[in-house]
Amino acid sequence: MAEFNKIVITKKGQSLISKLIEGKSMKLTKLSISDSIYEDSELESLSFIDNVKQTIAIERMLRVNDTTIRLQASISNELLTEGYFMSTVGIYADDPEEGEILYAVMIAKVSGWMPPYTGISVTSSIFNITLVVGNADNVTIEMSSDNATIIDIQELQSQIDVLDGDIKRNKDNIYKLTNPNILINANFSNPVNQRGKDTYGLLGTGSTIVRLGYTIDRWIKASERSGITVNDDCIRFQVGTASSAQLVRFGQPLEYPKSFAGKTVTLSCKIKEIVGQIEFGLFAGSAFEDHCLPAIAINSVVIDKAGTYSVTAMVPTDFNEEYLTVMFHMQNNAETGQVMQDNDYVDIVWVKMEYGAVATPFIPRLRGEELQLCQRFYENFLHSMLCVVPSDTSRVAIPLMGFKVKKRIYPKIVSDGFYLYSNSSIKLDTRLDTANVNMNGIVYLQLTNPVGAVMCYVKNLEIDAEIY
Repeated sequence: MAEFNKIVITKKGQSLISKLIEGKSMKLTKLSISDSIYEDSELESLSFIDNVKQTIAIERMLRVNDTTIRLQASISNELLTEGYFMSTVGIYADDPEEGEILYAVMIAKVSGWMPPYTGISVTSSIFNITLVVGNADNVTIEMSSDNATIIDIQELQSQIDVLDGDIKRNKDNIYKLTNPNILINANFSNPVNQRGKDTYGLLGTGSTIVRLGYTIDRWIKASERSGITVNDDCIRFQVGTASSAQLVRFGQPLEYPKSFAGKTVTLSCKIKEIVGQIEFGLFAGSAFEDHCLPAIAINSVVIDKAGTYSVTAMVPTDFNEEYLTVMFHMQNNAETGQVMQDNDYVDIVWVKMEYGAVATPFIPRLRGEELQLCQRFYENFLHSMLCVVPSDTSRVAIPLMGFKVKKRIYPKIVSDGFYLYSNSSIKLDTRLDTANVNMNGIVYLQLTNPVGAVMCYVKNLEIDAEIY
């Protein structure tokens, strides 16, 4: 769920307030939600918002006092084909002299994910906004239709819940008492595993992806002497030869780590089995040899037996580190009593991170929603993808498919090579030189040598926008 900073009235909005004080009227027209991220210093001067993903009508307006009103509006993913992060909300109004203007803007402290509609369930959010207008008597809202809104439905549902009594409340109790999981792909009994390995093992075994250290989606291991095995009901994190192992860490780095400054979060996990000891907690640090798996714990707990564990961490208000990571750390540590032995391991069933100081029940996301969250960071095309080539002497290949999900940044592109269109088992004498990409797809691939045809295949294409 998104958390927003206070509302900033734009310069055009400030001008409109002065007109209202003089007795003129205005109509609030709509809310627009965008995934664009703005700096605080930009907001007052904005006249429009980029990358608008959804626009909604204002459904309720309540006068708070002579100069302030409260607005309500609801949004759902029912017609949404592509998910996005709700980062900025713009409030629009009709100025009697200028027409429609951007009246006010608010930006997210923590961007909330609005998933695409999968045909299974509808996701919705409700905005309750308190807004300064100068003269509340002269403000109206523009309604888009007379249809029932999400707010109408929720009000009706609250009445039904009262009538249903204890039976209804007990049935839904577990859902009402749980917080959303900040982590992605944390149900290790059924993980998303786009890289397609059953084992991400030691160097030289042929079973590992060692290029960047990522294993199952969004989870990275640091040590060449540790392995991840994907089992039916858990994943196993294991050290090989303890005497030569370093950086035996496994975790998920968080996006926008500085947005957690001043927040209290609780981490929890379920351990099926453990041999040895492991430290579990929230770790922070800057870019150095450990990359996004730093060694300094904000708070952690040492685990040495099966069970469910939790630890609460308060992120400093002046937090300014490059990485904030939920992590399992296996090490020799006199302070915690950890001593690594050969083949020590931990079987992890699930992991959760949530806001607040209480660990609430773990409830997995829908599989399709989890996959799309993962694909924002990484996706691959494990089989052949057809490319168009402008001419048989060209060194440019244009894949005939966009990304499945918009990426968080411009991604890196890696492939296993290019193959003949007439016989996809024959590899061409060319390789990827550079890739021209944006966050929605590949514009073209620049090759080292001409293809010699007007079509070709590229195999095992990986699109990587991970955190490193």
